[in-house]
Amino acid sequence: MLRTVLDVSPKTINLLSLEEWRNIFKYLPGYSFSKFKPKEYFEAPDVDNCYGRNSFNNFGDEYKHWPLGNRRPSSYHPIKESFNPKVITELKKFRNLVKGKRASLYITFPGLQASSFDILIGQIRQVETELHNNDFSLLGSPQQYKMPDSLVFDAPYHLTKNGLDLRTQLLIQDLRNSGINKFIHFTQCHP
Repeated sequence: MLRTVLDVSPKTINLLSLEEWRNIFKYLPGYSFSKFKPKEYFEAPDVDNCYGRNSFNNFGDEYKHWPLGNRRPSSYHPIKESFNPKVITELKKFRNLVKGKRASLYITFPGLQASSFDILIGQIRQVETELHNNDFSLLGSPQQYKMPDSLVFDAPYHLTKNGLDLRTQLLIQDLRNSGINKFIHFTQCHP
């Protein structure tokens, strides 16, 4: 969030709440010192830099890693923190904003590395239960978006090109199954 606000959209800094500032404050020194690294400002086109500002295609996809394949990322460790109910409160506010615009909010699940999914299954089920209990419209299930480790690039949520294609197909199927597909025209967006 710190990079997004300070590097991408500094005008939004006043939108951060006091709680958000408390959460990101510990990252401020690391962010500050990163500005002394020349690679923060210069990016050679032939460098294996999957996260640079030149690594996005016309559709907004981070694509430089697509030809690189799987880097066998480590799985997440068990999470000790408890569920934060403020997330549901914020999602309800957002749902009301969406409804106020005469639109609908649908929530889908991210593609997650299978080995991490198995470690986090308790927390994942709790999130799913909270979403159901608060009447959110869900597309699919977390289990459906459990991705084989071979389809994950370098972090548990960062998919390879094949993983991205699978997740896109799952999402399209969920949209079709939900009945809202009559309002959506599906096109192939990726080369």
